[in-house]
Amino acid sequence: MLDVTRKTRFAPGSNLKGGVTGANWALLLDRLDLGRTLFLGAPSPATLSMVAPLADEVMVWEPQSGKRRALHSWVQESGYCNISVSDEPQVAWQLEELQVDLLVRGNGGSRPAWCRSKLQRLLRRGGCSYFEARGSLRRRALGKQLDPAMRAGAQWLWLTPLQGEIQSAVPLADPRTERYFLKHELTGRNLHLPGLRKAERLIARNAMGARIVRRFGVLHGGAPRRGAPRPPLYLRRLARLNGLDFDRSGWGLWARGEYRSQKAIFFLFEAGQEAPEYVVKMVRDSAFNERLENEYRALSFLRELGPEHRQHVPGAAFLGHPGNLAVVGETAMHGVPFRQRSGGNAGCRHLHEAVEWLTALGAATARPVSGAVVSEAMRDLLERFRKVYRPAPRELVFLEKQIERLASSPHPVPMVFQHGDPGVWNVLVRPNGRVVFMDWEAAEHRGMPLWDLFYFLRSYALLKRVRGLQRRVDLFAHHFFGDSPLAATIQQMTADYCGRVGVHASLVEPLFYTCWMHRALKESNRLQPERLASGRFLGLLQACVERHVTPGLQQLFGTEEAAA
Repeated sequence: MLDVTRKTRFAPGSNLKGGVTGANWALLLDRLDLGRTLFLGAPSPATLSMVAPLADEVMVWEPQSGKRRALHSWVQESGYCNISVSDEPQVAWQLEELQVDLLVRGNGGSRPAWCRSKLQRLLRRGGCSYFEARGSLRRRALGKQLDPAMRAGAQWLWLTPLQGEIQSAVPLADPRTERYFLKHELTGRNLHLPGLRKAERLIARNAMGARIVRRFGVLHGGAPRRGAPRPPLYLRRLARLNGLDFDRSGWGLWARGEYRSQKAIFFLFEAGQEAPEYVVKMVRDSAFNERLENEYRALSFLRELGPEHRQHVPGAAFLGHPGNLAVVGETAMHGVPFRQRSGGNAGCRHLHEAVEWLTALGAATARPVSGAVVSEAMRDLLERFRKVYRPAPRELVFLEKQIERLASSPHPVPMVFQHGDPGVWNVLVRPNGRVVFMDWEAAEHRGMPLWDLFYFLRSYALLKRVRGLQRRVDLFAHHFFGDSPLAATIQQMTADYCGRVGVHASLVEPLFYTCWMHRALKESNRLQPERLASGRFLGLLQACVERHVTPGLQQLFGTEEAAA
């Protein structure tokens, strides 16, 4: 059981904030096998980290010696063997014979006059070029930077933010998608100061202001671009293989993210529709293919469970691997984030509906196994937890006793289909009031009972602040084993879950502690090794162990006396 978790490598610092790859513009190209790629001007290391695995050969021509030295040093450390860095060739025959599949012009690194006159000659037949420009009142002025032969077939894109890695891209010829992105704040922020976000949205929506501050991307070449802008060719082909037609669909790309594991998302709009019909998620690093493949399997399984479950999850449309990057198409789910609809109180109807469905999912998929089978998986996680966190002997002994209770229990433990990350941030409330659970990358087909329920309720308990409680762990304790109205609701929800899924009351306590041990392990990849001790879930687990004899926990576990 817990097959996905047990295959995961837990290495502190392996998925740090800010470690995301660059070159999101590469996802806009018609093909992701980039062949021979030439950068005129030194790109960022993040950009090369994205492009190098997709290309056969990457050439960088940078006239400034200091930038060349810095890039040479990075290439040697990165281990990429297909990247070369040099000045522009000075020998005529080298320029005459060179043919590239993709040409990318940097901002300020190359010689503009040379670029304008040589771009067309360098591109292989069927090749593609990409460049960016900012701050022009008129697109026509920017067009002068293109070779005359390239202007007719160029596709213009509105990009955000103004600087750095692009986080959104929408064709300039598609005002409908542009309106959708502005309305739903699917644009990168230029101003990161408190209180200025509203002002920035107003500027972006103002026609003249938007033109002054806009950033443009220009694509030329690749598949013929006639009529309305169409999604990248690799997406259209993948959809066609699965009985869908994206040829006339409007589109926009949302690629915000601070972690390598975060996905880029295409929104696909049917003709005349103001809201997308499909979304297409894709990884930016093939190391995370398995996570997206797992989501596709999970959604496919859930759709087969029946209509009562189908209405709470997106539909899986297709799975593919263009450029060896996992791509999953899903039906678009329209709604409002759970956090904007819920009051954070015990009587919230959206809370009760979400818990009702998690309970129903557990009941529909429960398959009892012996405690010995479960304890084997838990001992595996405990050993890895010990190696990562080096817990105090008292905490380690306490967890060992909890796992031993599972191993020696005469009552079976029901394996269930588990979401794996059902925080309130992954839940939408649809216009009809129904809740939808998104992001199934961490799903477990043979998961643990109660874990989804505890994790969802923990995230819900943090929605509403309580006077005098500043720390998350204190707010958690107040609602989980304190005397708040929500604490009583959590206890009742736990008891109802156990009754319907078949979890004996004596198993609630060990499942409670192993749940937070599991969450601490998953969090470790996002923490620097020196900051492991400050992990949120480690602190939560330590607080629960410290207070394990409190009356509130006894009531949650449904026992007369907490285990010593």
